[in-house]
Amino acid sequence: MIRHPGGTAQTKKLLTLSGIRPPARILDLGAGDGDTVALLRSRTFDATGLDLRSDGSTETGDFLNAPYPDQSFDAVISECAMFVSGDRQKAVTEAFRLLRDGGRFLYADVWFEPEADIRSLLEHSGFHITAMEDVTPEWQRYYLNCIWEGTFEKPACEIPKGKCRYYLIVGEKISEYK
Repeated sequence: MIRHPGGTAQTKKLLTLSGIRPPARILDLGAGDGDTVALLRSRTFDATGLDLRSDGSTETGDFLNAPYPDQSFDAVISECAMFVSGDRQKAVTEAFRLLRDGGRFLYADVWFEPEADIRSLLEHSGFHITAMEDVTPEWQRYYLNCIWEGTFEKPACEIPKGKCRYYLIVGEKISEYK
């Protein structure tokens, strides 16, 4: 089976686009099974994962109300989690709160609205977009393979009808935005 493209290859691409280097302190919001945290730690980052459920490799908690002080991290990464959070604005606001000034927000997720809307969400939340890449074709191949192989799992949330895109985005926290 093809590994989910939000996995290792996309994480590595986001790290390259962001310019983040070890031993930066990174928080994975919506860490799932902890694959990204394990990859980051193997590269000597100080990585922590937060997810509603944990198998012990990540911390248990709600990333819409993360249990960390303001400006605790050099980078916040979120792959395939913002959409299912149910409140993307709150998720982006929380990522902003957790980042130190100049910190990087590494985003990888599906987007159903026009590209201008995601740019607006991030920029109005205080991020300067430094990199943005549409990787929709990789996701189309992945989902087609899942259907073909019989491994497709219905998402836990309602999926809007219509076309979507899948983006990798790096945003820099430009200042303590008000």
